[in-house]
Amino acid sequence: MAIQIHFDGRTVAVESGSDRSVMELAREAGWHIDAKCGGKGSCASCNVLLGTGSYLVFDEEIKVLPEQRREILSCQASVL
Repeated sequence: MAIQIHFDGRTVAVESGSDRSVMELAREAGWHIDAKCGGKGSCASCNVLLGTGSYLVFDEEIKVLPEQRREILSCQASVL
């Protein structure tokens, strides 16, 4: 499934995969997300704002509705 990643005033479409983190998808789209811990979820430097959709975070499915605002560590979330 293609998802859109918005950054620096641009929108880029990338193919998502449940085995790839939001961080990996963003990097594939050309956006470098700083992760001092190497993507292990311990430094909290890779926060992103999630758009509307369903995500898997620590084996728990979360849904973000259009009127919601949800920040998450990009290394710990994948798109469902």
